[in-house]
Amino acid sequence: MEIGRMVRRSLNTAYVIPACAWERQMPWAPPWLLRALQQIRFRLMIRHAWKHVPFYREAMRALGLSPADFRRPADLHKLPLINNETLREDPARFHSERFDPATDTLMKVGNYKRIYWSKKAALQWFARLSRNRAVLNRLLGVNSGYIEVHIQPQNNANYVLNRFWSENLLFRGRAGGRRVFDTNDPYPATLEALNEIRPDIVYSFGSHTERFFRYIQNHGMKLDPPRIWVYGSDMMSPGTRELIEENYGCIVYSAYSMNEMGAFAFACEERKGFHLNTDACHVRIADENGNSLPDGVEGEIVISNLVNKATVLLNYRTGDRGMISPRPCPCGRTLPLLEDLQGRISDTLHCADGRDISFMLVLVSCGPYLARVSSFQVVQERRGNICWHLVPFPDTDREGVAAGLRIETEKTAPPPNEIEVRWVERIEMTPSQKRKFVVHRFVPEE
Repeated sequence: MEIGRMVRRSLNTAYVIPACAWERQMPWAPPWLLRALQQIRFRLMIRHAWKHVPFYREAMRALGLSPADFRRPADLHKLPLINNETLREDPARFHSERFDPATDTLMKVGNYKRIYWSKKAALQWFARLSRNRAVLNRLLGVNSGYIEVHIQPQNNANYVLNRFWSENLLFRGRAGGRRVFDTNDPYPATLEALNEIRPDIVYSFGSHTERFFRYIQNHGMKLDPPRIWVYGSDMMSPGTRELIEENYGCIVYSAYSMNEMGAFAFACEERKGFHLNTDACHVRIADENGNSLPDGVEGEIVISNLVNKATVLLNYRTGDRGMISPRPCPCGRTLPLLEDLQGRISDTLHCADGRDISFMLVLVSCGPYLARVSSFQVVQERRGNICWHLVPFPDTDREGVAAGLRIETEKTAPPPNEIEVRWVERIEMTPSQKRKFVVHRFVPEE
């Protein structure tokens, strides 16, 4: 058994090492090569979706379409637009019939979405991150031996990814040391640990990064800053990056990825947007009706994953807004540049003890229970009141879900917060028919 596992890890590593070298060169590849790779992956994915993915097979038949009607990636607009709610309603319809989660080596990511990545696509995800790592290495001035600190919730997507790669590869990257801390740790404890370790790079959520720096600034606390602070998963408020760089002297670098799409974009040294890995995905900007918009016009970001054949997601509405630059990036990379990204600034829970915490932290903890309901939202009537509004599936175990949510929510937002659970027919939507994770019925004090 152990010999077989070692052989598999060796074969995976032999596949990944040249793939990493290839990926480091791709951002500089001639446009015709990027278009050719995208076209090949697009055609293979459309055929796969037609043969093996129930949602797309049924959708194409209902629209009178077949794979022959999809000649180029721009034709993906012919498919139905899907979003987070579509996926949650019946995730199995997006799973390929070629893969069995019980027997195949699949990587499951997402806490309240059932998303699987095939082993090959997951290893390619690792290799594609070489594009990001090359930029960070240039900003650091070294290629290896640096010290990393990851501040993240337990069992979040990054934890799952790193565990999968560790179990399936023989090496763990170029970092000379890596430490992991929980986002629930008190800010003074995190600050003390960072000053003791003195890492070169720190990774964290955008919302956690913002609150951490504002906390230590408001309390006059001293930080021995890392050289680079990387944030992702959610966004920071405007002006926060400038505040951190001016007051603490560390480079603030952002990563843009998601469980549905993997490493589909990365920032370069210019940090003026995100280069889209269009050889592995198709990105278009759409208006409110789903119609494609030209470069230079802002709209909603719609993405199709062209590499993961386990959970197939095509024409996926991200809920984020941005525009594709009509001009090349000054860095010289040939990948198109996504500008003016307006990703979600994480919703905030206002606690009874005066703390403000990111809903992302609660989402990670409560994910297994939220996967059992059709939709969810937190409504706060006042500070310290946390009321879950849940739309059930017909077979939802309401008592079990409610009990689990209370327990998990208290881990991040402990008493004296009041935690309630209400079952509703629908959740509140914004005038533009978008969902907010958290709705405040009061005006939070500054």
